[in-house]
Amino acid sequence: AYAKSKSILEEVLIKIMNEAVSAGNIIFVIDNFAEFLESASAFSVDIPSLIEPYLGGAFVQVIAISDQGSFHRVLETNGKIMKFFQKVEVREPSFEETVLVLENVAELLEKRAGLVVTYQAIEAAYELADRFVAEGTMPEKAIDLLDRAMSSSGAQTFLAAEDIEKIVEESTKIPLG
Repeated sequence: AYAKSKSILEEVLIKIMNEAVSAGNIIFVIDNFAEFLESASAFSVDIPSLIEPYLGGAFVQVIAISDQGSFHRVLETNGKIMKFFQKVEVREPSFEETVLVLENVAELLEKRAGLVVTYQAIEAAYELADRFVAEGTMPEKAIDLLDRAMSSSGAQTFLAAEDIEKIVEESTKIPLG
């Protein structure tokens, strides 16, 4: 986001990689890696060629994260990148696993916002995030819905499923209920 031109992007990336090599104990995590490559190509920056010297040795450990669609569309077809990475698929948590996470997060959000999150709101956060939120993965998508609903709930004491629906309606412009 900092880089506004090809030269700045290349300079910043090389500086970051050199600092990681100097530190010697860095695990570099790049979220949305496929999107990062696509953004850089808009500046005509060839990221694979820039980072190849760093990935070729044991200087820097890199974890590149991508959703499945972007992986197949951008990364899987790029032999230069794929020779440095091993694909590890992580499945999204089940409904039950996500609900457990949401219950724990809801407890923290309740303390912060002074609201009580109903179980129906937790279920709605899962179901609506799964159905209407394309970006991201579970449980992050559902947590984001819960958090946004709590931030905009006003003077209520309980967060209900309807509050989650309202947030989804506002962001998707699709009437629910």
